Amino acid sequence: MMNIRNAIPENPYFHIHDQRVDIFYRKNACSVPIKKIRKIYLSKKKFGNWVTITRAALLLPDNGYKFHIATDEKEIIFPVKSFEKQHFVQLISWIRNHAT
Repeated sequence: MMNIRNAIPENPYFHIHDQRVDIFYRKNACSVPIKKIRKIYLSKKKFGNWVTITRAALLLPDNGYKFHIATDEKEIIFPVKSFEKQHFVQLISWIRNHAT
């Protein structure tokens, strides 16, 4: 595999180096070897209309997505805010296009 240092330089939550992905998001952190990643995706949390209206009225934080990384041993899940979703999509895209 090619040298992947600074593969996603503008992404504040991920560092890719030495065939590993280091994730630092909010109070969560993990490091995963790229070869161990079997599945990586975002899922949307589905709420009913009343829950959505109540959250908006109370200005509660929106954790509308979950970021999943499935490895051979475990699955890592991070709750993701809607406005930060694009950073996770960048990583997913990069891994799907460059990892072998």
